[in-house]
Amino acid sequence: MFYRSVLMADPQAISPGAGLPVAMEDRALLALADPGLDCRVVVLGPGGLELTCAMIRQGYAEVTMARPCERPRAREADVVLVPQAVTAEALYRAAAFARVALAPLGTVVIRLAAEVSAPHAVQQLKKHGFTAVRSRTEGAEVLLRAELPMFGQLACA
Repeated sequence: MFYRSVLMADPQAISPGAGLPVAMEDRALLALADPGLDCRVVVLGPGGLELTCAMIRQGYAEVTMARPCERPRAREADVVLVPQAVTAEALYRAAAFARVALAPLGTVVIRLAAEVSAPHAVQQLKKHGFTAVRSRTEGAEVLLRAELPMFGQLACA
């Protein structure tokens, strides 16, 4: 079941800094994703409720919360945020979900727990067709950002 929130106010009338503050760990996730206020955003998995509510308070026009066990709608998002990938299985599910849910040139940002190795996570994202995989270390956690190419996975001949 998808939980969709569409803000019916004029996006220009809402200040991006208005509302309650976003948690510090979520600020790093949002800064790496850098979604515009009019982007279609899907927040996936545990810790998603707090981030979804914070984004709505910040003025994001369309934020959807989903569970990893649900089947995503194809090309419904410009950005997929995964606040917590605590196991390799959760990472695999998040990558598969994002691959279906993202529109071409979409972005996925995943926060990895200490139990999941960053090289393994990069490999999983590349196996699902993501490119331009970048990582950033924030304390004990690693944030990954990857993009879905316009014309599918590129291959060298």
